[in-house]
Amino acid sequence: MPEWNQVIDEAKAGLKELSNWDFSGEDSLKNFEQRWTQIMTKIKADSKSVDFLPAKDTWQSSMSSKLEKWADTNKIAAKEYKEELENLRTAIRNVNSEADASNVENMFNELDAKAAREGKLGKSLGDRFKD
Repeated sequence: MPEWNQVIDEAKAGLKELSNWDFSGEDSLKNFEQRWTQIMTKIKADSKSVDFLPAKDTWQSSMSSKLEKWADTNKIAAKEYKEELENLRTAIRNVNSEADASNVENMFNELDAKAAREGKLGKSLGDRFKD
């Protein structure tokens, strides 16, 4: 699996190759277009498969903090949606790609919206007195 620096270096090399292209031949424009397409296709494919792991720890830490802060701020919802919160915690730990991270963020946003619709956001009266 390529890393971002590798993808960027390959893209630079491809663009450098194209910037020095000799257009004097009869088929040079056609060959240029074919080479351009090859380079761009490779860049797109590589960028989609770049290793997410370097940013994974930071994302997981940030998302875990966001989830715990939400649960602390919204005690009523946290009690009501205990299972969903645990599923989110597990999903955060199991993230391995940007797509996984996006799915977890969507799950969190859906839970927040559900709690808002049902009037479960905020702290209970008892929790307000504790604080």
